[in-house]
Amino acid sequence: MAFVKSVLLSVAVVALAALGSEALRIDGGRGLKHTWDDDSWYVQNDGVMGGKSSGVLDFLTDNTVMKFTGDIVLDGGGFSSVRRSIDLDLSNYAGVVVTLEAGVPMPSSSSSSSFPAPTGLHLQFGQGGSRWDFSSALAIPLSSTQTVASVYLPIESFDRASRGGGSCWGDNCVFDPSEVDQMSVYVLFQEGLFDVRLRSIEAVAEPRAFVPPAYNELKNSNDAMALIRSTISSGGSLYDKSYVELCVALYWSTLNTILASPGVEVVPDPVRVVICAGLQHVEEQNRAGSSKQDQAWTLRYVMDSVTNDLEGSARTTVQEWLPTVSEAAAAEVACLPRTSQAYGYWYDPTNAYELDEDSFGNSTAFFFDEDLVEEELVVEDLVE
Repeated sequence: MAFVKSVLLSVAVVALAALGSEALRIDGGRGLKHTWDDDSWYVQNDGVMGGKSSGVLDFLTDNTVMKFTGDIVLDGGGFSSVRRSIDLDLSNYAGVVVTLEAGVPMPSSSSSSSFPAPTGLHLQFGQGGSRWDFSSALAIPLSSTQTVASVYLPIESFDRASRGGGSCWGDNCVFDPSEVDQMSVYVLFQEGLFDVRLRSIEAVAEPRAFVPPAYNELKNSNDAMALIRSTISSGGSLYDKSYVELCVALYWSTLNTILASPGVEVVPDPVRVVICAGLQHVEEQNRAGSSKQDQAWTLRYVMDSVTNDLEGSARTTVQEWLPTVSEAAAAEVACLPRTSQAYGYWYDPTNAYELDEDSFGNSTAFFFDEDLVEEELVVEDLVE
């Protein structure tokens, strides 16, 4: 089984083209030319269902940042959202890119962990002529500093059909991207304070991939295990509430954050090999149409194995797709971290330009046109 290929990856880091006709601004944008349609947005909390959560909407820096803050209270509810009416036809687009701010400082009271899990979000579209809304899940990447990051969501990932907390039934549970009439952003069942800052939401004609921000807070393996534990706590709770896609988004994000962390004293290379093998298996499951439950458990098995290997203890799970400790020690790391499961053409974190017009990356391989290679970078160089 080939878990890895090479630690050295060749990349042509060239700003080839600014965002052009292949992208559609849905809301937000860059600079003062395209800003948020602030008058269109409003807050809706779980008070409509008897809940006690809160949400506040604000627009910063001349309406270039939408700031959504609040407090999720699980007693009687558990969500807060911002939403607006819109008229969109996304049928000619591959997916949606959400560009946001990562590493936003949070009050210490918002989490009991020194390494809190990433915050999961639902981007939800309402569909004209349907009673159901359709959501895709993403996680805000962890970052040591406040910076810009992007997450790509394929159109086919908007497959959670629901309304008012109830799941879809019948024959109309498939998203039709040609008739979008409403858009919402949700924070769901993640207890405590939250601070979400969105830069833009754009539809793109081709799939895109983004490297996560640097997260240098992990100083040793104990820190990495603490982050895994807090992520399992948050993601497991979402799984138990049937928000499995949010659980998957959190697990994926944390494993990729750990994969991107510099220094073998934090995560030795054999452990990174294990992470890569797990991410590869999830990609295979996703392409094969495996359930979100199966994908969540795959990522959980990876986190359990990573914890066991960092502790030096016997693994609590054995999976045929995971390399053994000895196999991992004999292999090389050959995967790049990215902010979402979907793979695509590598773009800069602001979603402004391609890094290489012929590069199509995923977690387990990196394809490139040798004629365009200008310099060779190790994974840490690209992450930085």
